[in-house]
Amino acid sequence: MAPDEPAPSPPVHVRRARSAADLEAVRGLFREYLRWLVEHREVTDFADSILERGVEEFEAETRALPGMYGPPGGALFLGLSGPLPIGCAALRRLRRGVGEIKRVYVRPGFRGSGVGERLTRAALDAAGRLGYSRALLDTLPTMTAAIQLYRKMGFSPAEKYWAHPVPGALFFEYRLRPGRPRRVAPAGGTRARGRARSPRRRSRTSTPDGGPGRRRRRRESS
Repeated sequence: MAPDEPAPSPPVHVRRARSAADLEAVRGLFREYLRWLVEHREVTDFADSILERGVEEFEAETRALPGMYGPPGGALFLGLSGPLPIGCAALRRLRRGVGEIKRVYVRPGFRGSGVGERLTRAALDAAGRLGYSRALLDTLPTMTAAIQLYRKMGFSPAEKYWAHPVPGALFFEYRLRPGRPRRVAPAGGTRARGRARSPRRRSRTSTPDGGPGRRRRRRESS
């Protein structure tokens, strides 16, 4: 590498937050997200009383992690650039068959890198595996980048599903196939071929007029 060339950026990846260290990293990102919301009143452009109540709830949620985002109905996700935590997302059970995605946050210096989409996709994958048929989320009308991302990913507008205190808050939903992750294995893979062979094996043994077992019985009785 030439001396004046910038060092390559560490690879960005997303994983489920399971360990105590991961949980502490998510807790730190939650607190950073909260500070960002408090400092950027152009985004949280609503009454101080609403913000204060939201801050109290956010702080209580952060202290209790994993809390409602823990198993069996929830999950937490951590985005990293090399070893550095750069983003998070959370999933919780809202009601039977319905999950809710919350706390999607990416540090300012890493926005536009695609990690926000990857965190949201990880939450959608987990929601499908947990058996949810729908994933809901809400966002503020001032969060234009998040709104564009959700629309790009295939979210559609949803009815208001809780008494959001901010006027003009937006609600979105994503339809899922429960029990299956969103990403499908490549065509022609080993697992796909294995599934294709099994029906043929069953058809040879269960055909009433030509199965091997029947032919053996005929020979034995002749």
